[in-house]
Amino acid sequence: MKKNMFFHKLFESLFESCARLHRYLDLSFSSRSFRRGPSRRFSGFRSSLERLDGDAPLPFAKLSKSSVFRPSIEMLEARYALATDIAVGGLLFRGDFTSLGSVYNASSVVDVGFATGSSDFKSLLQLNGSISLDSNKGMFSASGNINTVASGSTVTLLSGGINNANISALTSTGLAGLTGANVSVKGLSFTLDSLSLQNISNLPTVRLQGAVSLYGMSIAVNNSNYVQINSNGIDLTGVTATVSSGALSLGGMTLGSSQMVVSYTTSSQTLSVTGSSSATVSGLGTMTVGLGSGTTQGLVVTNGAFVGFGATVGISTLIAGGTFTSNSTMTYSNSANTFTITGNATEVFGTGTDAKTLSLTLGSAADVANNIPATSGLVIKNNKLDSLDAKAVASNWTIAGGTFNATALVTYAAAAGGNPETLTITGNATEVFGTGTDAKTLTLTLGSAADVANNIPATAGLVIKNNKLDSLNAKAVASNWTIAGGKFNATALVTYAAAAGGNPETLTITGNASEVFGTGSDAKTLTLTLGSAADVANNIPA
Repeated sequence: MKKNMFFHKLFESLFESCARLHRYLDLSFSSRSFRRGPSRRFSGFRSSLERLDGDAPLPFAKLSKSSVFRPSIEMLEARYALATDIAVGGLLFRGDFTSLGSVYNASSVVDVGFATGSSDFKSLLQLNGSISLDSNKGMFSASGNINTVASGSTVTLLSGGINNANISALTSTGLAGLTGANVSVKGLSFTLDSLSLQNISNLPTVRLQGAVSLYGMSIAVNNSNYVQINSNGIDLTGVTATVSSGALSLGGMTLGSSQMVVSYTTSSQTLSVTGSSSATVSGLGTMTVGLGSGTTQGLVVTNGAFVGFGATVGISTLIAGGTFTSNSTMTYSNSANTFTITGNATEVFGTGTDAKTLSLTLGSAADVANNIPATSGLVIKNNKLDSLDAKAVASNWTIAGGTFNATALVTYAAAAGGNPETLTITGNATEVFGTGTDAKTLTLTLGSAADVANNIPATAGLVIKNNKLDSLNAKAVASNWTIAGGKFNATALVTYAAAAGGNPETLTITGNASEVFGTGSDAKTLTLTLGSAADVANNIPA
């Protein structure tokens, strides 16, 4: 009896020891973590008590003399092991991974940087979403954003994740054919299509290639040019010399970019765009544009901010029916959102021997002697001719048989309310009749305020419409004309009538005048009202 009790106690002690060993091995091999290198699958041990006849293990309470304790070893099922650092292809992937063979999976952020073999790990990329890493194939995938933290701040590079990315390519030629997110680089919007990780002078760096977007143009960053992101910040090393695609869109104007050239100055982060182009503008038609031609600067952008725009322009179009021609300079105001054309131009209206040329200075300083204010030139807004004011010179025009000259102001009015577009000339002018000693000069003020003393209403000046001189009304002064041996003087209104019905064009002067005959005490003055209404009382017709 005492012997049986002794063996019973012995078996019970052995059973408890085996159970503790089983629990320890099961826990240890299923939750152990590994660093730097793939984890391995482990098998646990399971002990059991079996009867000699092969039945299921018996409780100790039911053991009998015929029961025999027979320990055995059983293989456990394959288990996922935990890992934190996985080195593949020179890169270190740091995260909370589970592994099965060479495949590692994570569902939280994974940092990627160079495997330096030291504790000085620098994260270059952060993978988000569901992450898979195959150490045998050297590939990884991530379903969420791919960010970089190399510059100290988080920048999203890929918002749609990445699939089966080749680690060898990532650290050499780069992962190509990507659809990247917009990245702000020196104030410019950059979209990547290639991503690589490089050690540049022992500085871990994210290198990107793709294109910079600038006023509708796509400017490639490729070949030896990169966007580099590292602990020094985000830098653009250069751009391709030509515009890849798109058109320059500025202030509502679209300029073809196929012949444009781009240069980039790294020290000042300045982009300059020059070259030949053209633009179609309402009211002006198609004009040639030379960015950076002559003394102009082209389009200049520094740190993403507009600095200036200057180009030469060639224009040949119809304004007020006449042919407007100009080879001048165009600038752009970013604040006013307008283009301004300044320089020399001509307006030719009429045909054949009746053609008249108006010489224009677009954008001139004030001419006090001729009562001409400073002019702005030709202004384009919302891609249409918005205004035109310029110093205008008419030389030796023939009007009503006389010779007309003017140095005045010309202004433009767009078509409106059924009225065609017009050019109006205001300022000083002269009309000379006759030749030699018989020549008579009429001094005109084109576009004058009302002169009540001389019964002269406000005048509009000289108006050009539909390729012809449409009207002319002005304040007119005749000084010491010799008419019928007397001296004729007038301060009056002059108006124009075009040729019609076989009648030639005419100038008509109405208002106050005088005719003086004789000299000294014999002088006699005849006071005239030129163009008066009928005076029935004095039997004077109109």
